[in-house]
Amino acid sequence: MEKFIKKFLLTLFIILTVNCAKDFKTQSSQYSKFFKSGTTLVYEVSSWGDMYTLKVEIEKIKGDLTYKYTLSDGNVVGEGEINISKKSLENSIKIFMNFWDGGIVDTKEKTSILFSKKVFRDLVNKKEVTIDVGDGEEHLTFGNKDSYFCVVDGKEIELKCINASSDLFGYFSILDDYSFPLILKMEVGYIIELKEIITR
Repeated sequence: MEKFIKKFLLTLFIILTVNCAKDFKTQSSQYSKFFKSGTTLVYEVSSWGDMYTLKVEIEKIKGDLTYKYTLSDGNVVGEGEINISKKSLENSIKIFMNFWDGGIVDTKEKTSILFSKKVFRDLVNKKEVTIDVGDGEEHLTFGNKDSYFCVVDGKEIELKCINASSDLFGYFSILDDYSFPLILKMEVGYIIELKEIITR
């Protein structure tokens, strides 16, 4: 009888684990049509009263992530190409967001414009994670699930997101998508907000 109960519980655990994984995978892929080679993300950046437009053009998204970016205030103040390794996309706590310098950027063991899958998963499940966006490590705490509105190919749409705040007074809205946890809005002394996604 004891063996039967153990076998039953093990079988039940496996079934629940597989079903949860399927549900999570299905949920995480709802925005995949937006993020592909050729997609351009348009952000508005506010820093000490100055306004900028940041354009991010995705070149490669399978395996490593590669994109070109241009930061301008009417004139180009920063431009370059970013490559993020698959390993960093999986588990890095460091996030590169300093687009002012331009040129060749060292993104070793860093992500950029998005959270790593591990950090995103831990934030949702454990409610607190450690990240570093350039000012040293900070503790980020899950706030709530929310909606974020931006324009996609000329039409305003609703994106599901999660909100989080840090012990260094930072604030983040992150796309609620495990496969591509994109930073939608970030406040860390300066503010960066996604305004438009162009897929064509």
